[in-house]
Amino acid sequence: MFMILSGKTSAGKSTICRETVRFLTDRGVSCGGVVCEKTESGEIIVEDAGCGEQMLLATPGTSGTLHVCHYSFDPAAMDFAVSAIERGRDASVLFVDELGPLELTGGGLMNAIDLIRTGEARQCLAVIRRELVPAFMPLLARPARVFETNAANRVYLPRQIGALFANALPERVPVLTR
Repeated sequence: MFMILSGKTSAGKSTICRETVRFLTDRGVSCGGVVCEKTESGEIIVEDAGCGEQMLLATPGTSGTLHVCHYSFDPAAMDFAVSAIERGRDASVLFVDELGPLELTGGGLMNAIDLIRTGEARQCLAVIRRELVPAFMPLLARPARVFETNAANRVYLPRQIGALFANALPERVPVLTR
């Protein structure tokens, strides 16, 4: 099962990802990949969804060697994120937060796109901003259920998405969505 979590910038997509990881791990479901968090100062922290280790991924500005959309990315942190996705390939659910302009140019978390396209990541939630979903669909080459984040649904989406993943597992333990 492949799902995309979409929405406008700052709609709460990453928060929903983190809460979905928590929902699943509280039920004994293994999670891997990466989830991100934007700090009050605008920095982006990347977290390995499997072990909780974090690194500073990007800072506002274009002073670094790798910059996209008003952010400078730390190459070591990007390597950390790519490795976290590789480690997460064997988890029950792989999280990819987020696929964006960097991946559309062939950089960043392209390894996640390969795992999704080939089906190696059998269950995956990828975060993609609304305006970029059409550009990613041909690259992913896999049907996806798309959830659009908004103020009305962001409270219950982690439980709904988590239950869909948990109920699709081979060792399925039914989980109610509400």
